[in-house]
Amino acid sequence: MLHICGSATAQEHYINDRINLKVDNKSLVEILYLMEQDHGYRFCFDPEKLPYYPLTKNYTDKQVWDILRDLLNGTALKAIEADEEYVAIIDRKNLNREKLTELLSKWKSGEYAYPFDTRNATFSYSIGEENNAPSSALLKIRIEDTENNIPIIGAVVRNVDLSINGVTDTSGNLTLQVPTGGHNLLITYTGYQSIDLSISIYEDAEINLPIVVQSFMLDEVQIVANTSRQKMEEGKAGLEILDISKLEIIPQALGETDIIKSLEMLPGVTSVGEISSGFNVRGGSIDESLVLLNDAMIFNPTHVIGFISAFNSDIIKTASLSKAYVDPEYGGRSSAILNLKSHPKVSDKIHGKGGIGTSVLRLMLEGPLSDKLDFQVSGRGSFSDWLLGRIPNVEIQNSSAQFYDLNATLRYRINETQKIDLHSYYSDDFFQFNNEFGFEWNNLAIGAAWSGSWSDMWYGKASLNYGAYNNAQLNYVSPLTATFATGLSYIKGIASLTRTFSSESSMKVGVEMISYNQDEDRLIPGTSSAVEGGSI
Repeated sequence: MLHICGSATAQEHYINDRINLKVDNKSLVEILYLMEQDHGYRFCFDPEKLPYYPLTKNYTDKQVWDILRDLLNGTALKAIEADEEYVAIIDRKNLNREKLTELLSKWKSGEYAYPFDTRNATFSYSIGEENNAPSSALLKIRIEDTENNIPIIGAVVRNVDLSINGVTDTSGNLTLQVPTGGHNLLITYTGYQSIDLSISIYEDAEINLPIVVQSFMLDEVQIVANTSRQKMEEGKAGLEILDISKLEIIPQALGETDIIKSLEMLPGVTSVGEISSGFNVRGGSIDESLVLLNDAMIFNPTHVIGFISAFNSDIIKTASLSKAYVDPEYGGRSSAILNLKSHPKVSDKIHGKGGIGTSVLRLMLEGPLSDKLDFQVSGRGSFSDWLLGRIPNVEIQNSSAQFYDLNATLRYRINETQKIDLHSYYSDDFFQFNNEFGFEWNNLAIGAAWSGSWSDMWYGKASLNYGAYNNAQLNYVSPLTATFATGLSYIKGIASLTRTFSSESSMKVGVEMISYNQDEDRLIPGTSSAVEGGSI
């Protein structure tokens, strides 16, 4: 709660006054303090009831009453006229005369005050007589935190032009040889209120200066993470959950948020190479890690021969990395499991997100199609050839690095506990260096899944996925001009059922079927226009 008091009537002094006020990254109490210092208003408040988040405001010729209303916008505080002298800002829940009178009396008695004071403390001394005074005198200063009875070590004493300066020793003492006459000294120490010392000295002197802590009240900050005990109770050692919302603040190649590259921050995860988005986990090679998108296997999860991730972070809702214990349902992988999930966000309207970087354009839309049906679509494409053409190197200018990826998901909510998902993913890459050699590959994943629960004890899931991966190596140099192409496809079905007995015990049973189809390797003389155009 905050109460504002003025020397004139409340209506005349606050409502009718118009002022200019500009603040940057300051809390409400700091803004009120500035209004008192710059415009002569007096403010009183209960520091524990005010919000301390930072505000940035710029008011020009604005009525004070309007400024107060704007400062309180979004809070539970209300500005009212308390009496002829005071205007109060009070919590709506405590909007009664008894609370108002109690708080105002605490302010008047000095029980409540500013939690900080940016004004310097001032001291003034006149020592000795000017007549027959020597040209200089010894000034011994002792600076002490009198409240805690401790000397201040390292306090800085100086004047404006630094002709007089020094630092207190381990006992809080400083001895200076100063010219006789008048001096204005500034004494500063981190975390304490600064002191303006005005002194006229004509003989040796010793003074003691008290210095007080300058405290700033802040909102409570809680840092919450999984404790070691929680990780042990979960029984999933080595499981890392990525916070997708935090990945955007990590610097990435070409300015694009990269989920796979971000894994390198985790213990035991290393990059395949300096500019590669592939990852190794605890000594395992890249081909020993399983990458899943909505339960579909992605065989080459990178673009531009490993430079950036093949997944658009805008559509990924959850991401986890299992790098120690791996559940049996994943087929006993020897290195790690990267499990990505995408699905539409439940909302009452369609919204989108997009961006353009140095070489990548992306767009995502999601929202409702009906009360129970939601959709999500996204696409990314590169225009890196434009960037390569501006590099002053002929070999690079004659190169190409193109890619795009598409995602689409439909979710039908049968009821509050059961849903059906239809999802698809496609990516295509084409890379060529100096018209000498190149690579092309694409990923395709299509699937459907049902999941739901019947009670707090039973949960089931079933999914069917089809995936395909094709790649080609291109050689443009005669007489060995040729294309070597190969591919792999699969059908994968999963069904599982989980029975929960208590918060500490559960049982999960399931079955998985995978049928692989390996394409025959093909060596094709020459390079066809279809391959050059980006289609295998």
